[in-house]
Amino acid sequence: ASAGGSYKWSYVVAALALTTSFLYSGIIFGWAPMQLLLESDGVYSSLCSPSNPSCGNRVSRLVLLYTVGSTGNVIGGAPCGLLVDHLGPQRCSLLSGLLVTAGLLLMGISEEDGFDAFLV
Repeated sequence: ASAGGSYKWSYVVAALALTTSFLYSGIIFGWAPMQLLLESDGVYSSLCSPSNPSCGNRVSRLVLLYTVGSTGNVIGGAPCGLLVDHLGPQRCSLLSGLLVTAGLLLMGISEEDGFDAFLV
């Protein structure tokens, strides 16, 4: 392979890395609209009285979801970097895609009164 071909692939890898970062980070960085969707869906509405649907307990619980997610994002940076060095970017991208998909599925099947997987 020529040096020019290798240089071209570095642009492809960089574009894929930016694309996966864009696709996988929306949950944390797009939290404000996500919180509105969760509130309109009635998540944690049982923590409030029917006369006050957005009480402090409910808001605190939703803020806890964001706090756990953003903290995990920051703390997980170094171990994920080591994992990329060990397994390579392709395997780690596949693994992170599977983990994000599993998290979204857990969020989709989570029920407030039954299986509460929002903080998993």
